[in-house]
Amino acid sequence: MLRYVITICLLSLMPGAGPLYAQSASESRIKVNISIEGLDAELKKNVGAFLTIEQQKNADDLTTQRLRRYHARADGEIARALQPFGYYQPEIKKQLREQNGIWMATYQVDRGPPVIITGLDIRISGPGGEDATIQAQLRDLELKSGERFVHKDYERAKYRLQAAALDAGYRDASWEKSEVRVLQPDNEAQVTLHLDTGDKYYFGPVSFQGSTLRETLLQGYLPFHEGDPWSSRKLLDLQRTLLDTNYFSRVDMLPRQQQASDHHIPVEVQLTPRRKQRYSIGAGYATDTGPRVTLNWQHRQINRRGHRFEAGLEASGIGGNLNARYSIPLSRPRTDVLDLIASVRTEETDTAESNIQELRISRSIQRGKWQSTQYVSYEREDFRLDSGDEGISNLLIPGASWLWVDTNNRLVTRKGNRLQFEVKGSAKSPVSDTTFAQSRLQAKTVQPLGERGRWIARADLGGTVLTDVGDLPASQRFFTGGDQSVRGYGYQDLGPRDDNNEVTGGIYLAVGSIEYNYRIRGKWHAAVFFDSGNAFNDLPIDNQNGAGVGLRWESPVGMLRLDVAAALSEPDHPLRLHFSFGPDL
Repeated sequence: MLRYVITICLLSLMPGAGPLYAQSASESRIKVNISIEGLDAELKKNVGAFLTIEQQKNADDLTTQRLRRYHARADGEIARALQPFGYYQPEIKKQLREQNGIWMATYQVDRGPPVIITGLDIRISGPGGEDATIQAQLRDLELKSGERFVHKDYERAKYRLQAAALDAGYRDASWEKSEVRVLQPDNEAQVTLHLDTGDKYYFGPVSFQGSTLRETLLQGYLPFHEGDPWSSRKLLDLQRTLLDTNYFSRVDMLPRQQQASDHHIPVEVQLTPRRKQRYSIGAGYATDTGPRVTLNWQHRQINRRGHRFEAGLEASGIGGNLNARYSIPLSRPRTDVLDLIASVRTEETDTAESNIQELRISRSIQRGKWQSTQYVSYEREDFRLDSGDEGISNLLIPGASWLWVDTNNRLVTRKGNRLQFEVKGSAKSPVSDTTFAQSRLQAKTVQPLGERGRWIARADLGGTVLTDVGDLPASQRFFTGGDQSVRGYGYQDLGPRDDNNEVTGGIYLAVGSIEYNYRIRGKWHAAVFFDSGNAFNDLPIDNQNGAGVGLRWESPVGMLRLDVAAALSEPDHPLRLHFSFGPDL
């Protein structure tokens, strides 16, 4: 007997014994299919979240005994899953059977009659009982007498009413009574919500500690005025705004309620400055530009008025850019900034070479989701195109642009829109060689399609008014083709061509794209797309079409994109690889 015990122990320690056992256990794992019938998608999803048998069906330690126990408790779990939606008397028929080695668990659910709100007692007491903000929320509540009782509507009503009171200055607002009584078997709900607003408070004086910036500059960041109703939301908005300035590494908001006078609460803001100097280096790659290296230096605070300076160098496979920016916050520093910019940039593509020196003064203003920029730029450009056009151009260009972005997440977007419009021009003068006017509209939308899909559409339209395209330097002409325009073609390889088939650049631009993404697993997406368009001087447009497939990955800095595209308008439809990354919007 001892010999057999020793033999078994030795076999268990032999290499391979563990994996053989694991493989055997895996092969004997119970297989379970679950079917929930009679419910819409929303109810079925919630039932699945409540069902233990659904959550444990792929467990390694699932046994037949446990499976039967989970099935036995399913009635109660389904009933609890339906209650938040107002169904308290469901009828459930269930079956568990084994067929061909697979366990089949079926649940036929009749959700039954809904619970109806027959009593709705909502009362606002205290000084805020007649406050217009609270009354407006009261009128918009989803809770209605005679309607089905839905628990999330009840919770949302509680949140919205109390949040409205807090945002209107009633910082002591609290619930005297909040309850729901469901009466069975009558399927009736009695809802009671009694809110006591307490006294109304106001913002007192705001003081800043720990910063060398001027008090007037810091006061310019306030999203409220002294005497406005107290709002925790606006206080958090101020904290976020101050952190976004990059002057500070930490911002602490300290309401001094014990020092309140006539319900006006002073606020002390304690600021911890960031290091004034910041250096950064980066690298990247895109098929349009090749490898790219960037160096950047920032001086976050030059003086007490909050002026900044930034200088950067970028080198890529098609050129380089050396730039410097001096920024001055204006009277509304959170939304209004003046920039003085100097840059030298070179670019060499398959169609053109250019060397540009630029001096620019611009003013950017943020109003809600709109950002407007007005600028005056002086550009000196030495250019040469493969078509033979070349020259040295001097242009004084006033212009303006407007940008609107509305999105859930700019880096990896599930739903959002982006719209940008720019107008600019120049008039011939001692400091400007050419007269022209130009406008450009760029639009992009990302919209969900099903639970795992999304579709992306973009358009890029431009037009120029002038007498002779030959007078326009390369940087002011339209070219297209590449990662962000018509895929399947090289960067800026598309546009009007001369008699030698060389691209000359156009005065008009029209490009459109449609793309579908499907999340295949985790952060990975598959993509299919179609692009079309061209730059041109005359109608009709010689549209160039590209189509292909791609792979997407949600990186920390935005979507990483790898595409294989065919140039459909070229003979034999040659393929081109495109690689890029960055924000969706």
